[in-house]
Amino acid sequence: MSDPSILAKRRMDRQKASEKLAQRLNESGIRRSENGSFSSIPFVPLINQKNYYTEYLRKDEQFRMVRNMRETVSENSRKRKAGEDEVENGRVIILHPGSETVKIGWSDDVDPKFFLNVVAHKNKDKEENASVDNVDPPIERSDQWSAFRKEILTSFKERMKYYKRKYQPNCNEQCLNYNKKNQFESVETDAVIAPAGDVVISDDVLQLKDLSNWTLRSPFISGSKSGFNDRDLSYYSKDDLLGDVEMLLRHAFKTFGLRSNGEFKNVKIIFIIPNIYTKAYVEYMVGLLIRLGFSGVAIMQESLAYSFGSGLSTACIVDIGAHSTSIACIDEGVVLEHSRVELDYGLDSVTRVWGKCLMDKEIGWKFNLNNLKDWWALRGVSVENSTFDDESVGVKTCGVTIDGKHWGFKVWDEVMTCPMSLFWPGIFTEDKSESFAFGNENGNAKVHPVTLGKLMPIKKIREEGLFDKETGIFEGYLNENPISALQELEKANLKISDLTDKDFEKLVMILTSVHYDNEPNTAGGGGAKKSKPSKFLEDSWLSERYRGDISLKEKAIADTSDLQMNMTPLDDAIIESITMSCEEGRAEKLWSSVCVVGGGGRLKNVDGMLIDRLHIRRNEMLGNDKLGECVTLVKGWRRSFEDDIKKKGKPATEFHLSSAQLDQLKQVWSTGSLCAIDVLGPSEFDAITLGWKGGCIYSKLRIIEEMWVSPMDWDLLGVRSIKYGSLFDY
Repeated sequence: MSDPSILAKRRMDRQKASEKLAQRLNESGIRRSENGSFSSIPFVPLINQKNYYTEYLRKDEQFRMVRNMRETVSENSRKRKAGEDEVENGRVIILHPGSETVKIGWSDDVDPKFFLNVVAHKNKDKEENASVDNVDPPIERSDQWSAFRKEILTSFKERMKYYKRKYQPNCNEQCLNYNKKNQFESVETDAVIAPAGDVVISDDVLQLKDLSNWTLRSPFISGSKSGFNDRDLSYYSKDDLLGDVEMLLRHAFKTFGLRSNGEFKNVKIIFIIPNIYTKAYVEYMVGLLIRLGFSGVAIMQESLAYSFGSGLSTACIVDIGAHSTSIACIDEGVVLEHSRVELDYGLDSVTRVWGKCLMDKEIGWKFNLNNLKDWWALRGVSVENSTFDDESVGVKTCGVTIDGKHWGFKVWDEVMTCPMSLFWPGIFTEDKSESFAFGNENGNAKVHPVTLGKLMPIKKIREEGLFDKETGIFEGYLNENPISALQELEKANLKISDLTDKDFEKLVMILTSVHYDNEPNTAGGGGAKKSKPSKFLEDSWLSERYRGDISLKEKAIADTSDLQMNMTPLDDAIIESITMSCEEGRAEKLWSSVCVVGGGGRLKNVDGMLIDRLHIRRNEMLGNDKLGECVTLVKGWRRSFEDDIKKKGKPATEFHLSSAQLDQLKQVWSTGSLCAIDVLGPSEFDAITLGWKGGCIYSKLRIIEEMWVSPMDWDLLGVRSIKYGSLFDY
């Protein structure tokens, strides 16, 4: 054992050595500091969050925009009670864009003004021709066309026989003999002064004598990609497209006395948006309207506008437009999100069927569907003669006048069979190889533009739109667009309307999965929803129905344009939309309140035809008024099943119905009855303007005072102000 004195001496020597080393390091400037400070900024210790709380941005009145809305409403209410004048809001104008026309008008006008959705730009180089007079769709009839045409004719003849409508057996021969002999007649037309300038807008385009030196572009389009026509190759950039939108709107607003930005400051505008909208479309349009100088902008969903215009609080709105058909169910002023459907065909598709049928009738008029004037004349024939009225079917003389020539011809079954193609939309599709081989393989937009949103003949378009990858308010995150579960199912060609009574369990599980998985996640404290149908739909129903077969989705896309994603028949789409909304006893109300609007609402006896088609296609299972009650029962069982798993700590498993539960469901279903079907036909109001009139009614309600997005709100909050100023979950 060492001597303690020796150990103490060694310790003293080490201390002296350390002091000398520290002195040398200090003199050299590399002395080590042990104070733990790496910065001159003082360190602040974290607070204990258990002892603190905040109410910042937890109440509505803490948002400046909401606070201003409430102050305005409160001030107006106080002035009403005191008999004083309310805060001056200025006049309100309603904007309802469509793929064919844009409807605009003051909220106190009787009817809106229509502006053609087209802008013509004069070509600087004569070789860049926008007209395709030398290019016409293939006249040959494909096997697909013949098959669908035969099926429609068979259904037409069965209908005429059922309603005991007699017709002459040689009607077709009468038309052919007349059309072969009849030639055009020269007629005098009023002289038209062609508009001057390098840009011609809206209806003035129809006054141009020669379209060969003009490029025609349509900035708006509807369908599965509702909003901007940004997949058209004739638009080179976003600014190029937005420039056409601004020119078209300024041209329209001039007719209402709004010429300079200063004249917009006392005017507010209600902008009607599609049911399945893209956020980029809404946000760019709101920003454009704010930049024009409007003092306030409010948005409104299209089906809700039609609901207001028709005076219905609960209804299934069927909007048969020019380029697309939109379906959505409304319950007490709310658009049910998973009932929304956008079908990629409309009256333009019916017009093209008219064209092919007239070729079969061997008329003397050799039209070109890619020529704007010919297209507009053929559209007139379709609009004036299409009907669903059995009494109106017979040999009929029609005519068109183009460039001083009047062509007369006779038609027969076309007046009814052409609009009946809405129930057989496969007739609208064409083989891509035929269309691309028809002088369109180079994809030159200057030679082959998409005119008035027409998809036929098939033209090359962008794989992705100019606005497809817009980011949201947080950098790096995509601005997610709203999704309808029914729309996604129909795009994949998975149709609920094809299920039979044997598939009762499958139907109930599908409806439960869609509604249950898309409820707000209240347990987690958030309102997040799943953006697509549950795994049950992907793994169970899809694989079970189509296992070992070619995907129907791939098969459908291979035979049609990339923009024609949803080609579900009209009657099937209505049935599926109402079935998706069957909860809470809504089914009976919706089946009795089907409302047809848009251009299709003008068709005579469209209500009678639709009632017949719905009765033919709807089975007892889909029309049962107890279906919603069954779905509610299954949702409760599934919620209890998942709660039990969480409490017991079991591994997550898929929910399945037991035999006892299935027997109980069948017992409930057996006590139900078929819901009555009622389709509201054309009223005294024009079916096309009902949406615009709904916007007028919305502008008169007091709640609109809380919906305006002002320029200051837009400047401070940007796109977030749209969320605070909308009645729906934006």
